[in-house]
Amino acid sequence: MIAVILFDAIALLALLVGAFLLIRGRRHTLHRDTRWLLAGLLIATMFNTTSNLLEWTGITAALDPFEDYIELLVPALWGSFIYAVLREQIEQQLRANAARLRREKELVERINEASPAGIVMFDRSGQITFANLRAEQVLGLKRTASMERHYNTPAWRATTEDGSPFPEEELPLVRVLLTGQPVLNVQHAIQWPTGARRLLSINAAPLFDDTGQIDGVVAIVEDITERRRVERELEQHRGQLEQMVRQRTAELEAANEQLRVLSRAKDEFISNVSHELRTPITSIKLHHRLLAMLPEKHAAYMETLVRETRRLEQLVESLLDISRLDQQAIDLDLKPVDLNMLANTCAADRLPLAAEKGLTLSTHLAADLPQVLADAARLEQVLSILLTNALNYTPRGGSVTIATQMQRVDGREWATLSISDTGPGIAPDEQPHIFERFFRGRAGRETGQPGTGLGLAIAQEIIAQHQGHIECSSTGVPGEGVCFTIWLPQAG
Repeated sequence: MIAVILFDAIALLALLVGAFLLIRGRRHTLHRDTRWLLAGLLIATMFNTTSNLLEWTGITAALDPFEDYIELLVPALWGSFIYAVLREQIEQQLRANAARLRREKELVERINEASPAGIVMFDRSGQITFANLRAEQVLGLKRTASMERHYNTPAWRATTEDGSPFPEEELPLVRVLLTGQPVLNVQHAIQWPTGARRLLSINAAPLFDDTGQIDGVVAIVEDITERRRVERELEQHRGQLEQMVRQRTAELEAANEQLRVLSRAKDEFISNVSHELRTPITSIKLHHRLLAMLPEKHAAYMETLVRETRRLEQLVESLLDISRLDQQAIDLDLKPVDLNMLANTCAADRLPLAAEKGLTLSTHLAADLPQVLADAARLEQVLSILLTNALNYTPRGGSVTIATQMQRVDGREWATLSISDTGPGIAPDEQPHIFERFFRGRAGRETGQPGTGLGLAIAQEIIAQHQGHIECSSTGVPGEGVCFTIWLPQAG
């Protein structure tokens, strides 16, 4: 019996210490029902211990009416206490879980609101059930308005980038609902209620319920209108840059080809000059020796020496003219010049030569021809070159004509002077080359007429410096001759 009493006393003492510690450590969070159960358990345990103590001392009659109740009450109170403690722990865990869920929900909401992409959720019917802040900007609607929208609302008008209708079966939501599989980077345009048109890139994935059935769709929507505009501009700039590179490459290739042409021209020029100089010099040296060996033929040899000397002088002067024209070292004395008067002067000077060759030299001059702004001496040099060629290449019995005329081309007035003959003409395949330096056509080579091949090149350069141009017209048929026309802007 003493052992029972000691056990009860120890249990009572442990219960008191535990209660003290529990109340002290958790007095602010201990549930009220738990405190009452703990108090009742203490009282019942005290009754039980006191009963055992009185029974040991033999004083039991006073507690007999309560003994049965106390024996039932103590286990019941212990059970209730354990239940209360467990319930409190469960409630605390539930409160902690609820707080964590609130934090997680808040975090998800913050992520949704801060997301740079629009997030839209649809139910199985295609009705919008959720849209974040960015989705408002992408879709052009407030969330309250977008919640009333269906995915295929006609007001949105889904189209391709070029504006043609976008097939409904290709819409991301429809594809996900039909296949149950995510879709990535589906691009199409929509029209906002304001009429603005935006290009979207959409990624979508299915949402499943507890039974594994599709319950809805979540879509990540990105507005790529500006990005596509920049891409198009970059593509355009890249195309322009490639075009510039191709153009520059072509220019460089053309420049290289021009350098090669100039190099060949230089080599040809040196070769031609050497040949043209060598011919009269060789002739002069030969006739000089012959003159010493055969003095009786002095007159004939002297005539040849004078002719070759003049030819050499003409060649040197032509070379000097070409060089000065290339370097633009010739200063033109530009003054109003009467082309009719210049034509008459040149014709009068060449009449004796024409008569000697049995040719008819005539003029057909336009009345009231306006003056041209020109260097008279240089213009006369050009007329002399053209007229000399015409007289040299026209056979006996032919004619040479000098004509002037006023012509209007593209709203601009031009004074023209032409020299035509009835000689052998110039073949069409030679005409593109007649203004090249040292070029001599078949007529020059076959007739043996002296010449350097520089006259027409000099004439063209002089007319170009007068802001004019010179043309050649010939059928290449012998007897129809050739016509050279000088075009000059009128003075003033």
